[in-house]
Amino acid sequence: MIYPYLIIFFYSMILNTLPLVLTSFQRAFDISVGVSSFLPFASLIGTVVSNIFIGLYLGKIGLKRSFLTAFTFVSFGTLLVAISNNIYVTLFGLFFIGLSVGFSFTSATTLLAYLPKANFGFFHAAYGLGGVISPVILKLVGKYMFLYAIYFVFALLVLIYSSTRKFPRVEAIESRNILSVFKYPEFSIFLLFLTLYSSAEIGSITWSSNFMESFGKSTELMYVGFWAMFTLGRFLSGVFEKMSEKVLLNVLASSIFLILFVTFKVPIIFVVYGFIVGPIFPIVQLIATEKLSKDILPAFNGATYAFTTLGGSLTNLAMGFVADRSFEIAFLIPIIIYLTLSGLFYAKGK
Repeated sequence: MIYPYLIIFFYSMILNTLPLVLTSFQRAFDISVGVSSFLPFASLIGTVVSNIFIGLYLGKIGLKRSFLTAFTFVSFGTLLVAISNNIYVTLFGLFFIGLSVGFSFTSATTLLAYLPKANFGFFHAAYGLGGVISPVILKLVGKYMFLYAIYFVFALLVLIYSSTRKFPRVEAIESRNILSVFKYPEFSIFLLFLTLYSSAEIGSITWSSNFMESFGKSTELMYVGFWAMFTLGRFLSGVFEKMSEKVLLNVLASSIFLILFVTFKVPIIFVVYGFIVGPIFPIVQLIATEKLSKDILPAFNGATYAFTTLGGSLTNLAMGFVADRSFEIAFLIPIIIYLTLSGLFYAKGK
């Protein structure tokens, strides 16, 4: 079934457009780097809210209604961003895009887990492909308003298509057992790992473009290269999916390459960084879905995307305001997170 891969690919294009157009928003609305950090923050907060809701109630509302809700929200959000001429309408539109992300990501991940052969490496590689395509389309259309208009049309088409599909029934977690899922040690450990990792990944990706542009360097090619290598890393994640040591090495290497990128300001270093961080999330997520029982998978998927997005939103916001003074200091935040995660991972292994 190609549907979940299509969903993740489409949302990747939307989400990976925002870091590329942050400087355009800064110029269009005459705002500082710090103030512009509220733009990704609005989207990410919407994602947190919807992930909490859908993680708890996906089994009750069903996959089809969840997908239809997602594409209704994203249609509305992309339309607002496309026609907006002030920051407040844009914030509102990005918030609705964020709301749709929660419904779609959790539902797509849950749908994939119910398939006979769930290829999480390819699923997350589809996200990387979206990151490769979005800067290319942006370069072709020129202005971000045109690109969001294209997303609006595509969202409507997928909404119509989704209304004709049938989806499997997912198991619902009883309301009285919702909080009890956090008592499972593996649930909490996997959730903590993914939250810390995603916070560093999201923050570093969001502000890398602004960082390079501050030195007068073009970022489109860097982003294409980054997402191409990121995607390759995710395609290859299946080779290492049973090797916990691989995860530790990648997290540690991620901190090293970010240090090199910030120190030498060379785009190719960030491109290689994409290959290193690419496999981490799908490897850990696959191991988690294999170890956790099916009845708590929707709650885990919802909690995963909610907490990782919350962590990413706070990291983005913090980096944005610190970057008003120094991008180098701002990038210390994801670097410290990676180093902390490496230490915790190593200590647990010992």
